[in-house]
Amino acid sequence: MVPKKVDISNQKLKNIPQFVIQSAKRIKELNASNNSLKFVDDDLLYNLNVLETINLENNKLQEFPDYLSCLPRMRNIYLQNNKITSLSNNLEVMDKLYFLDLSGNRLRNFSDSVLIAIQEVRILLLRNNRISKLPTVFGLFFRNLKILDISKMGLKHLPKSLLNLSKLDTLNLSDNKLKTFPVEVEYMHSLRILYIENNRINIIPKEISGTQSLQELHARENQIQRIEANGLTNCINLKVLYLSNNKLHEVPEDITDLKNLQEVDFSKNPFKNKFRVLNDIVGVMQLFEVIVSIYNPTLLSPLDFSDKSELPADHISRNRCVTARFGTSKQLLMHMLEEKSGFDSLYEFCRRERSEENLDFYREANDWKAHDLSPRGANAINKRYINHGSPLQINISGTNRKDILHLAEAGEYPESLYDNAIRETIVTLLQDTFRRFKTSDMFARYKDDCLDDSAAQSY
Repeated sequence: MVPKKVDISNQKLKNIPQFVIQSAKRIKELNASNNSLKFVDDDLLYNLNVLETINLENNKLQEFPDYLSCLPRMRNIYLQNNKITSLSNNLEVMDKLYFLDLSGNRLRNFSDSVLIAIQEVRILLLRNNRISKLPTVFGLFFRNLKILDISKMGLKHLPKSLLNLSKLDTLNLSDNKLKTFPVEVEYMHSLRILYIENNRINIIPKEISGTQSLQELHARENQIQRIEANGLTNCINLKVLYLSNNKLHEVPEDITDLKNLQEVDFSKNPFKNKFRVLNDIVGVMQLFEVIVSIYNPTLLSPLDFSDKSELPADHISRNRCVTARFGTSKQLLMHMLEEKSGFDSLYEFCRRERSEENLDFYREANDWKAHDLSPRGANAINKRYINHGSPLQINISGTNRKDILHLAEAGEYPESLYDNAIRETIVTLLQDTFRRFKTSDMFARYKDDCLDDSAAQSY
């Protein structure tokens, strides 16, 4: 008897096996990822009456399998990293659709009929497509949308209709070409997490004060010179504020109003006085992790203020703890990166989040340095991770990217070629992925299986 879940992934298949087609009426979940499928047989889809989840990621599909929209129980569709250029206007309305991942395809636009067909979706992931302009009415359809990822698409503007996404919890706008802050978030009264990293934004306007639900603002790698007066005052639930690699000269005055703030990153900003920055930040009641550095183009990791003896006495008051993020978290991360079971556990977590490019780069760059040092090996790494528009482009500073490419163009491949990029990758892991990993069941299992009792208690 064929189980309700069928896994035929990683088998280099060009067609769905006959036994799957013959047993289709029993299958609720089908995983055919990481194969060489160019199409999905209509005979299979026609018989998948009880199918709820289909995973076709990392294949060679050029078209969205239209008949998926006719399946009455279809909830989760994984189609990332294929070659899909468009979605048919003949799609039926998928009223049970919950999750749709079309990241890493070649989509250029959405018609109104497509938006209607997928309007019930709760999680919509479109990262790394070629939709440089969203339809004007995009935000009018998704009344129940919780998570929207429209990062790395070359967007220069956002449709005003996004303000209708009143139930949105997480919005990812990173790696685009936005010059202005998305003021539409003022009307997203459920928004908790906003990513606007690696854009061209120069001001965070006062409109952000309307997002009282906001808990995390990730705005690294922009050109932010200031946050408008009272812009943060009403962000009373903000816990995470990442503003590294911008052009701030001073900390916004109303940061001390953020009584729930827990993590701050102001590194790589041209601050006039780093100790004044610290004094302002220490005033936040519950702050327990701080990253601050004075501007220095060669400084790739934040200054470590974990030794309080280095600070003037007036910076430490009321037993408030000022620590650099590079404490136990960094030690644990470095241990896991160097130890196979730890690396494998973290890599699997990243794979499930579809964010494994940082770990892939970390591993390949270190292997190149230790065993290769050839121009051919470096050019392969650059093609995958460093070049502008590369398929797995990592988020490093423009200065580091430019330095690596300049050396390669000059035919120079020093042993230290990727050192700065590796350090930035570790910073990114600590600030983002690793923080989520430590709250996951996978990390709990890793602690139980691989750390001794004293080490496990430390984390």
